[in-house]
Amino acid sequence: MDLLITGGTLVTSSGESRVDMAAKEGKIALIGADLSHVNAARRLSADGKVILPGLVDTHLRLWEPRPEKLTQATRAAALGGVTTSMISVLCPKGQDPQELLDAARRVYDGKSAIDWGMHLALDGTPPVGTMLEAMR
Repeated sequence: MDLLITGGTLVTSSGESRVDMAAKEGKIALIGADLSHVNAARRLSADGKVILPGLVDTHLRLWEPRPEKLTQATRAAALGGVTTSMISVLCPKGQDPQELLDAARRVYDGKSAIDWGMHLALDGTPPVGTMLEAMR
């Protein structure tokens, strides 16, 4: 293993428990009550610390697609424990939503420090019913 974190309090929707966690190549490989037997290149003590699953920010506002804004915002988010952000993309009246999403995806792709997705903030056009019909 690359990293062994010992003695943290893991908090999930099921409750809290004292755990050790081992990671390999940047991904959690093992979680257990006592992983002291695991051979790891680096060891960290999490005694007195809380371990949380990655947080999801469901509404990151970056109204215009600019890669430097995404990079800066997602780096800050990662420092706060956010691992995924949903970017709110404003779709002005008269603009094709799919074209806007495709353009934003081209601008943002490869610029984020964390996982990301997008959702549209529609500004009254086209009518939602028309959009839903076009998606069928």
